[in-house]
Amino acid sequence: MMNAFRNSTAGLAIAASGLFAAPAAAYPIDCAIFLCLVGGWPFSAECSEARDEFIRRITPYPVEPPLQLWRCPMGGSAGARDLTPMQRLDQIKRNSAVPYPEVPSKALPAIVQASFLDRSRSPVVETSYTVDLSSSDFDVVRSIRVWHVQRYDYSVTEREGPCVEMIHAELGTYNDRAEYQLTRTGADAIPSWMGMNRTCGSSFQGVGVEWTDTFGAHGYEVVKY
Repeated sequence: MMNAFRNSTAGLAIAASGLFAAPAAAYPIDCAIFLCLVGGWPFSAECSEARDEFIRRITPYPVEPPLQLWRCPMGGSAGARDLTPMQRLDQIKRNSAVPYPEVPSKALPAIVQASFLDRSRSPVVETSYTVDLSSSDFDVVRSIRVWHVQRYDYSVTEREGPCVEMIHAELGTYNDRAEYQLTRTGADAIPSWMGMNRTCGSSFQGVGVEWTDTFGAHGYEVVKY
């Protein structure tokens, strides 16, 4: 399976060794989410569990950032640049007491500095890393889009009146520092794969996440409610 990954993924700046000061009960699942996403979600028990958690986080309520990279300790180590994503994941597992990912609790771990700030209602996750997150190695993170349509109605609001379109929706994205932030968005921006019918008499509620892996393949998942 290792030969299936492109050499360009070898520059990812996840630490291949020395990630933990002491063995943990299990390695952070966000390490697996990141590496499996980069590799196009290859078939494995770890990547299957990582993808399930990635999708679970956008399932309302609440809608969470699908990749919480600040939970995966970052750093540098000798020889790390020569490893493929799955080789990196193997080393992360070897640094853990047990070789399976741990789904995080609601509390952020003390090993990584992180905080949530309210900037005009837009949650921003501030992270502290020792690697350059603005490099092209992290383009996969910046390709992630979370479309949350909390309410969409296209209906007649008055007796025999015109059909009126109303929407309350937000778009979640990651910036160059891998911070997650929300912005308001309109109906015209919602992608067609969300399945939102824009005809009079329709309504919609749902969350969708899309991404582009390092092979250039576009993927998405939609959760309607």
